[in-house]
Amino acid sequence: MILRKIKYTAFLVFLVLLVATLYLSLIGLPETAARRIEKRLQFSGLVITLEKVKLGIFEGIIGTRVRCYRKGDIGAPLLEAEKIILRFQPAAWLRGRSGLSGALIKNGFAALPGAAGPAKAGAPAAERFVIQVPFARLAWDEARQDFSGSPGVARLQVRECRVQAPGLNFSGRGELVLPREEPTSGLGRTAGAAEDEIVSLATPQRALSLHRAIATWERCRRSLSPSDDINVDVAFFLDSADLSSLDAQMRADARHTRFSQTVLGAWGLTLNIKGLSAEGTLDLKDAVIEGAPLSALNSRVQINEQGLVVQSLEATVGKEPGRGSLKLSGNGDWRTRQYQGAFVSAFDPNALRPPLAKLDKTMASVLTWFQFPDQPPTAKADFNGRWGTNAFFYLSGQAQADNCRYNTVSNLFMKLGLAVELSATNSALTLAPLLVVREEGTVQGQARLDFREETIRFDGLSTADPQAVARMLDPFFANVVGLFRFEGPVKVAARGTAGYMAMATNDLDIEIDAQRSGWKALLLDRCTLNVRIVADTAYINDVEADFCRGRISGSGMIYPVLNATNMRYQFAAEVGDVDCKALARDMLGLPAEQHRGTLAGALELEGALGAGAGQSAMGHGWIKIDGSRLFQIPLFGGLSEFLGRIVPGLNLFMRLTDARASFVIADGKLRSDDIVIAGEVITLTGKGDYHWNGELDFAVQVKLLKKDSLLGGVVQTALAPLTKMLEFRLTGTLADPHWRPAYLPKEMFFIFD
Repeated sequence: MILRKIKYTAFLVFLVLLVATLYLSLIGLPETAARRIEKRLQFSGLVITLEKVKLGIFEGIIGTRVRCYRKGDIGAPLLEAEKIILRFQPAAWLRGRSGLSGALIKNGFAALPGAAGPAKAGAPAAERFVIQVPFARLAWDEARQDFSGSPGVARLQVRECRVQAPGLNFSGRGELVLPREEPTSGLGRTAGAAEDEIVSLATPQRALSLHRAIATWERCRRSLSPSDDINVDVAFFLDSADLSSLDAQMRADARHTRFSQTVLGAWGLTLNIKGLSAEGTLDLKDAVIEGAPLSALNSRVQINEQGLVVQSLEATVGKEPGRGSLKLSGNGDWRTRQYQGAFVSAFDPNALRPPLAKLDKTMASVLTWFQFPDQPPTAKADFNGRWGTNAFFYLSGQAQADNCRYNTVSNLFMKLGLAVELSATNSALTLAPLLVVREEGTVQGQARLDFREETIRFDGLSTADPQAVARMLDPFFANVVGLFRFEGPVKVAARGTAGYMAMATNDLDIEIDAQRSGWKALLLDRCTLNVRIVADTAYINDVEADFCRGRISGSGMIYPVLNATNMRYQFAAEVGDVDCKALARDMLGLPAEQHRGTLAGALELEGALGAGAGQSAMGHGWIKIDGSRLFQIPLFGGLSEFLGRIVPGLNLFMRLTDARASFVIADGKLRSDDIVIAGEVITLTGKGDYHWNGELDFAVQVKLLKKDSLLGGVVQTALAPLTKMLEFRLTGTLADPHWRPAYLPKEMFFIFD
């Protein structure tokens, strides 16, 4: 009977427990009990609400619609979870510990202050940074005292966790060893530690750091496309009392990540952390870094307490045809903020112009001076510098290229040593030694580009085309040299400073030794001269030239005029012992056998260069020809034939002549009033104009014999009336001259019909 009662009692107890368990699992704790538990969970500065508290037979204590608000906030909660399951160990709870062994979170989220700053009361959820936690499974190994009575350690295991934030998918697992604590009573100890930690996160300092981190991330993720989330996976172990115990592995990857002017087509990151050291890899494909295209990048780095070490970095930089490789290694020191490294490259440096322009626009513009149409240059260099306060960057190395252009000038080969200096007080590029190879010659020397002063300082020797070298150096210098012809070998030594943005800093000395060079139709056999360029004026000194077996010497200058587009020139020259036969053959293209004699003269001239230069020319000079055959040239052909008809055979004696004249140049023409051409039998005197368009307008008088002889003077005086009748007008052009009598009707002379 008693046994039966015991069975009935046990059955009833079991039934009650079963019903209670089912009730607690399905309906939950009574409202008063739930509110008591809710009250026990309140922390300073926070308000936690639970919709229901249930008991799962196999799961543990279940809290539904768990919400956490900051006191004073209205609207969306700070934290929320659809379900939080707490797993307990009753035996541990009975021994005075919390008994908490784990937790399961489903469909939770955290709404943190967004980039606009800490949320004010009533701020809508749209202004907050929302982190979703679809699933998290945690395990708690509570601290126990050891045999000595010292407090033990507690371990929080994140067995599985999935977190989603705007632009970020996170998964992780790991173990966190919490700090040793003095024993307190059960749940109060754990709750107190959690409260301290939560409250510390709400301090102004922590809130500001959190706000900055969120603001930085939001700036990055705004440029991400909706489907371009970053995937991150982390596994870790950390003893919070010993940071050196940190052991973590992280992997991250994404596609089409964009921020600012950087686009990462596809990238992957791995990072292994051991204590305060880490090493990892970064791989990129189809990226654009601040405007610089990278087809691929693979790198390995190490980070420790001392600094950062780039063990290797290999990249493919640029676009075709300038695409090429970059290999780099280096290291940086956190304490001194200094870094150093080395690289080898084979890509067109113009690919780096966009990011370089953000550091130094002038240096970036210099890259445009170099073009590599066929294949990119190769370079090898070392570099060092410092970031932060008193930042600087130094680079030294060498580079070379085939079939390249500099300032649009084509060259077969360029090789140079290079040094880059960037600091608060200096910005310069040094090219030394410098070698440029062209088909006709070479350029050797050194140059320094100062980007603050906007100047090029150089010292070099050239056997290349002077016009090509001038275009490489300076636009003003190119304009000056472009006025001259160079048809033979030229040797140029140049040194000084040229301004590549303004002419005010020009200060150059140039020595030229040229063969078969000249100006317009004037071609010299050999010429040496010195050119000094100061600001926008070129002084041409010590000109010595061999010309048609004679000599030319002189000097001059080329300078600008205020409010004028053309440059102006001034020069003075003397000519002596010029062979008329060589002059006719080489300069005028006439048969050499018809000419002989020597020429001398002087000229001072000034005017404007460029279009309409002839009309602006002004000057004066003289010319003298000895022992020539002027009557044999086509210009005097009509006159010689006419005089030969008057006196048969006279033209046979019109051979050896001397000539002299002085002249003035102005108003687009050359004028002379004292032309004398004296032969053995006939002397011509004349005056008139030669226009720059080729037209002739001269009055010529024919006299017998030379006036400077006794017989000639008597004859000319006696035949003065007849001489007046032998005055002619010379018109037409040099190629088609026309002779007409000045006072006699042409019908008397059928030669003019």
